[in-house]
Amino acid sequence: MRIGVTISRDWDDYEAIADALHEACRGISFHKVTVVHGASQMDWFIAGVVHTLGMTPEAHPANWDAYRGQRPNPAGFIRNQEMVDSGADVWLAFIKGRSTGATDCANRAEGAGIPVKRHVRA
Repeated sequence: MRIGVTISRDWDDYEAIADALHEACRGISFHKVTVVHGASQMDWFIAGVVHTLGMTPEAHPANWDAYRGQRPNPAGFIRNQEMVDSGADVWLAFIKGRSTGATDCANRAEGAGIPVKRHVRA
């Protein structure tokens, strides 16, 4: 099973992340799960939770340097599409406030036909 995860930089409900991963994997051995995630800030927290649970993390870093000086820098949006293109059975989105990156990733997953479970906080 493949689970995609996107998360706002300032997400602070850590229990919600673990709960959502447990629910998404109900009835499936954690060792058979790969979690697709970004590779910055809170994504490394996700990777730690995934590793602790015995799942396989799959990091997708954005190439910020390739677009240095461009405003807005498209690297995060390009990375979001690459994550979605890598495929997932379900996508978990942890969106706080007006997070454009996490919202963009969730929208791209939905556009690709991947079921998205949004966890939204103000």
